[in-house]
Amino acid sequence: MSSEDNPVKYFSMGLGGSPETARAFLQDYPMSKTKKAIVQESRINAVNTILSNQIKGDTLNVRNISKEPGRTVLLQVFTHLVNHAFITRSVDTVQKSVIQYKPLAKLYKPAGIVYTPQHQIYYRDNNNKEKRHNMNLDTPEKQELAARLDAWWDFIERQEIKTNISQEYFELINRYRTEICGKEPLSYPEQEKKKPYFSFSNKEMTMGGRMFGAWWIGASKILRKQTSINGELTADVDGRGMHVQLLYRQAGVKFPDHDPYIYQDETRTITKKLMLLMMNTKKDNEVREKGRKAVAYTYAKCKDNPKVSRNRLFSLMQELERCHKPIIDHLYKSNWGRLQMEEAQIMMRIMEAGMRENIPVLPVHDGCLCPRLAKNRVVGLFREQGIDAAENEKHLTPLLMEDIRQFLRQNEKFKKAV
Repeated sequence: MSSEDNPVKYFSMGLGGSPETARAFLQDYPMSKTKKAIVQESRINAVNTILSNQIKGDTLNVRNISKEPGRTVLLQVFTHLVNHAFITRSVDTVQKSVIQYKPLAKLYKPAGIVYTPQHQIYYRDNNNKEKRHNMNLDTPEKQELAARLDAWWDFIERQEIKTNISQEYFELINRYRTEICGKEPLSYPEQEKKKPYFSFSNKEMTMGGRMFGAWWIGASKILRKQTSINGELTADVDGRGMHVQLLYRQAGVKFPDHDPYIYQDETRTITKKLMLLMMNTKKDNEVREKGRKAVAYTYAKCKDNPKVSRNRLFSLMQELERCHKPIIDHLYKSNWGRLQMEEAQIMMRIMEAGMRENIPVLPVHDGCLCPRLAKNRVVGLFREQGIDAAENEKHLTPLLMEDIRQFLRQNEKFKKAV
């Protein structure tokens, strides 16, 4: 049996990806030669599994059990990847290693290879959010939802949907991200028309329900801007502060015209993150002060959030409370799963309405991509569902290649001067 049919599984979680990925890596970074074909096959499987799986962010927990077949090969692969600056490895326990990916490894990790579902409806394990369980279509509700997805997907498969990113532009974007922004490189969008799926937070299908799996959903925003549908450039349309709107609807109050996150400068990044946390605490907080403390704690735990003093966070939360007084009783509650469910139902109705009018609507959670000439009608479809929507104008302004080159040249001059 070939390695493609019978991948060696070294990991407690994770699936083998494409063996071609591993062979390409080994061609560029060859390991010591051996006459044993089985060892070479094990190397390919080990390299591929390491490079094609992300379980928790960028970290893999790896079984290190002596009885595991090919353990010697696995440890050799670890050492090889560490020496070539692809990963770091630390031993958590005698039986487990912790692998942390380094930026170079991202180049060998195509988007979408981590998890390709074979079914249509999943629910996430409450104890392990990364683990998904297939739900059998054993109720009329599940059968109806699967049939709706089938009908819409049949329509989408007849459309030409692709990204128009040249290899030169993609490489420049990655240089810009790594050298100027200090971020990790992106993976090129995998444009196979893999059937998307619904992911719920419980078996009862009352929480969650967002769509995942399609390449345009997982692609970075900066790359999604280059998507075309049937040869036409796309528009990015989304519901304005979708979850905030849904809370106003629940309260029976008209959604205000002003920006739900108040600010129009860099502070907006902070207030948007805070508002999302204020709408979804882990448990319902009847006392507002306790809710603020919970939000401040969660905000500070995320390393990617802008650094803000605790007093400033509390001040901004109080501003948001005053701004959204009509829904203040709905804040600091565990709303997220329910709001996602309502959002997902709205998006499904918009997708189906677009299909009836021969307009491809590609969902991206609380928004969508659509042909640019159809954007006004798609905004209308949102409004027919009671959602105030608008085009995201940032979608229209991709970084120009010459601008990127100029940034890179200036950065080189700066480094030489230093």
